[in-house]
Amino acid sequence: VNCNVEYIEFEGRSDGESTKKLIAQMKPKQLIIVHGSAQATRHLAQYCYDNNIAQGHIFAPSVGEVVDATVASHIYRILLSDELFESLEFIKVKDADLAWIDAQITARPSEVGVERENGTDVSDFFVYLFIVVTHCS
Repeated sequence: VNCNVEYIEFEGRSDGESTKKLIAQMKPKQLIIVHGSAQATRHLAQYCYDNNIAQGHIFAPSVGEVVDATVASHIYRILLSDELFESLEFIKVKDADLAWIDAQITARPSEVGVERENGTDVSDFFVYLFIVVTHCS
C-alpha cells in the first residue's frame, strides 16, 4: 500500500462543520470515514459526496466491514514463464506464498503495432515495476 494516513486528534470534541472544513482542506484522493455513529458517518459521507470533497471513492464502512480501497491504475496482469516462476524464492505470509521480482514489461513482438481502444500503440507501454507474485497453496 502506497499511501499517507492522516490522523488528527479531536478528543471526541469536534463539531460537524469543523470536520467538514478540515476534510475539504485536505483534498483527499479517497476517503474512508470511520469511528462515529452510523448516522453521523452516513451524513458526513453524503456531504462529502454531494460537495465533491474526495477525488475518488468515499467509503463509510460498518463496523467490521472490509474496504477495498485499491487504485487499479497501476495494476497489471502478467503471465510468467514456467521457468521464471520455478526460479522464484517464495516466503510464507499468512495464507499465501509471496515472491518479489524486479522486471520491465514490454509488448510481445506479435503485439507491436497493434492499436488499443484509446488509439495508443501497445508497444508504447514499457513499465518498470516491482511485481508481487502470490502463489496460494
